[in-house]
Amino acid sequence: MPPPGGIRITDPNDKTRKIPVAAGGAEYMATLVKQLRDGHENAIFVAAGDLIGASPLLSGLFHDEPTIESLSQMGLAITAVGNHEFDEGKDELLRMQNGGCNGDDTCRGPRPFKGAAFHYLAASTIDTATGKTVFPAYEIREFEGIPVAFIGLTLKGTPDIVWPVSVAGLEFRDEADTVNALVPELRARGVEAIVVLIHQGGFPAGDHDDECTEISGPIVDIVKKFDRAVDVVVSGHTHRAYVCQIDGRLLGLDIENGVGLLLAVGRDKARLEPAEIEEAESEQRQRQNVDRDDPAGQRRYTRPPEPPGPIRCGAADICPLRRRLRRHRWFARNLATCPRRNLGRARSLSGRGIDSRRHRAFRSARNRCPRP
Repeated sequence: MPPPGGIRITDPNDKTRKIPVAAGGAEYMATLVKQLRDGHENAIFVAAGDLIGASPLLSGLFHDEPTIESLSQMGLAITAVGNHEFDEGKDELLRMQNGGCNGDDTCRGPRPFKGAAFHYLAASTIDTATGKTVFPAYEIREFEGIPVAFIGLTLKGTPDIVWPVSVAGLEFRDEADTVNALVPELRARGVEAIVVLIHQGGFPAGDHDDECTEISGPIVDIVKKFDRAVDVVVSGHTHRAYVCQIDGRLLGLDIENGVGLLLAVGRDKARLEPAEIEEAESEQRQRQNVDRDDPAGQRRYTRPPEPPGPIRCGAADICPLRRRLRRHRWFARNLATCPRRNLGRARSLSGRGIDSRRHRAFRSARNRCPRP
């Protein structure tokens, strides 16, 4: 869903001011991803974790299945795990990949949850019972016959920022040591181009710093420790936008909770395209994407604040998902406004009632509700 009032960025014409830029929800993001893909045959949509967890009510009520389905329809290919992927534990994260019903609820959606069409990677997360990684450590894709390896991992400090029970039985190893240990194996498989998707980040000196004149934070030292075979690093976690060069490697940040990066891969270079609205001119770019086959605007998405320009359903085949969410929007809105009154409805939906994580989101509104 769009953030209230849009996103705020530094005014390109006055660096001392912030300006709001209207931002849409999943359907607008899907259209922007499609626009970034156009004209780039060797492009791949990747992310660096925290795509689920700490989610808006509309996604959290359904165990983040809507987010997984939406990103799958957008064409996300590969992502690293982030710390929020472990909010509900390893088994629930495996369900996000493989599909099936949540253990606390019966399957009540219009169709079974099939799991993510994209692939999770977790090179540094080890199941201590088996000694194996929770997800594959890397994936190799070919572009014009050239193999490119994608290594995915989360920050070593994940156990320090999630509930201990959620990461019980898991070990999170050092980021640089994990990546460097995989390099000989990848080279033995004929791979010379390596991209690291890592859920750890930095802090640029400026706002949306494309020039990246200065950057600090954990990612700087991690990148410097990487083997020279690593060419590109897609980072996350710090929620700041940047495209930098560190120690000769290209570094970019993915914008989390549903947004990743398009990596355009060429024979002589790689380029990162942030899949977000960063500058005021993005509004004009969106307005050019008018649905000329729908002058009456019947297929437009009009949610306050209105995003910059109508998008038609066919832009990214996202409408079936949106129709599914719209059927439940009345429930999410009413429950968020008055949880005491609607608690029975929630129990009827979930089978065994609301779990503690979701119920905490409702308690903040409790005093606004009349007693039933």
